[in-house]
Amino acid sequence: MKNRHTIEFLAAWEELHNPNFKREISKLNYRVHTDAIKKNLIPPELTSQQIHFTYASEGDLLNVSLFDMTAKEWRENNKGKSGNIRDYASIG
Repeated sequence: MKNRHTIEFLAAWEELHNPNFKREISKLNYRVHTDAIKKNLIPPELTSQQIHFTYASEGDLLNVSLFDMTAKEWRENNKGKSGNIRDYASIG
């Protein structure tokens, strides 16, 4: 199962037979990321507002790294689209 071609085959199969595949993977990746932030970057003494800022900052760090724009910039450039930038990401 660790073979790259096996993973690519499974991804292609899922895309053909499961129209929500990309959205589900996006949600899973988001969950892994937020759990890592909670476990490693958020001290228990932070306020609710500080926690929200930390999540937003880390999320935008990933957005800029992967998509070359923040979530706010993506929303401003894609007013007709719902969801978030990850929902429209492609493998390529």
